Parts: sequence; structure tokens; C-alpha cells
Amino acid sequence: MNKRDKQKTKETILLAAKKEFANCGFNGARMTSIAKKANANQALIHYYFSSKENLYTEVIKEFSHVQNYEQLAKEFDKLNLSVSERLLAKLYSETYFNVRIHDFEINLIIHQGILENRKEVKFIMDKYFSPMILNNVILIKKGINENIFETSNPTMVVFAIHDFIIGRIEERNFLKQTNLFNQLYGENTNDEFLSIYHFAKEMLFKMLKPANKDLTIPKLDNTIYLKLENIINSLCHKNTNKENQDD
Repeated sequence: MNKRDKQKTKETILLAAKKEFANCGFNGARMTSIAKKANANQALIHYYFSSKENLYTEVIKEFSHVQNYEQLAKEFDKLNLSVSERLLAKLYSETYFNVRIHDFEINLIIHQGILENRKEVKFIMDKYFSPMILNNVILIKKGINENIFETSNPTMVVFAIHDFIIGRIEERNFLKQTNLFNQLYGENTNDEFLSIYHFAKEMLFKMLKPANKDLTIPKLDNTIYLKLENIINSLCHKNTNKENQDD
């Protein structure tokens, strides 16, 4: 088996494992079922991933795109923006990124992993998700020191905004064909993204507004928005191609 065939086999196994873990959770998932879905020998799965735990970790890493967070953070360092503008750019990127890569099955796997208290999910959160959260907390604290922002708990603010974004993205499909959908998200796909972003933007800066100041929401040049979208599209391109090829 050449290198390309080996990579294709690993991708097929990961996709099969994603479906199994989403349907059954970690505890209920069976390696025999994954092998059958992937049309692969169970010994081959063990050869590539060594254990069910490692396979589970690799599924989350591969399809949640968390490995892109670090690269995205490096791209932000290249932008010449004020504290408020940088926070807005990060908000736009988080919203666009999560809309772009949203995967119901991987979100289900993560939620189930949290309920099952899986150490692998905690590892992923500590290694990839926590640095992104802490970078935003540091930025807000910098704004507090410059008297731009005011809050008693910057970390809670970051989590509240993140939970709002993820929650609205996840419920879109459920709410389709209901009376609420267009009121929340508009009538086309782009409106869905913009509705979430604009409300999150207003909510974020209201939460951080100093008591003795008027609400000020920064603006970004359209070239910044376009640059952020291009960066995220580029980071996601490889993974999207793999999923499309499988479909």
C-alpha cells in the first residue's frame, strides 16, 4: 500500500469512527462496528491508531479543526489593530470559523464526551481551546487596563459569547421550517451568519462597556473582513476537500 492509499484508508477509518462515536458515544462505540463501516480490518485500525482512545482523540482533532486555532492566532499577530478592533476581529473570525466548519456529528461527540467525563475531550480543550479563550481574556484585560473595557470577570464574558455563537449555530437546522427561523437568521445562508455576528458584537461590547461611558462599537475596514475570511477559508480548505471527496 503506497503513501496515498494509506492516507486514504486512515481518512476512511476516521469518518467511520466519527459516525460511530456520534451515534453511540465513546462508551457505546465498538471497534468492530467502525471496522465494518470503514470496510477495513480491525487489526489495521489498531495499527494506525493503537487504541480506541487514540482513535477518539484523532476524530475530534481532525473534524473540529482545533489544530487551526494556533495558526489563526499567529495571523492575528500580523494585523495592526487597536484593542477594541482586535477583539471585534476575533469575534468575527470565531463566528465565521464556526459557521464554516460546523459539523453536527463532531459537536455531538464533544457534548457526549463532556457528559461521559472523557479525559480525551479535556486534553483537546486544554491543548487547543483553552489558549484561544485565554488569548481573548488577555485582550479584554488589556482593554480594562486602558480604561476601554469594564467587567468583573473577563473569562465569563468570553465563555458567554462563545456559548451564544455555538448555540445559535447548532440550533439552525432544528429551527428551519419554524416561524422563528427567519426572525432569528434572515432568509439566506449569509444572513444566518451575519445575524449571529451582529448580535454577538452588540452583546459583547455592551457587556464590556464602562459604566461612565457611552457604548462604542469599533468598525473594521472591509479589507480586514475579507482578509480574515481568506485566512479561515485557506485553513479549512484541506479538511473540506477531504470531506467532499468522501461524499
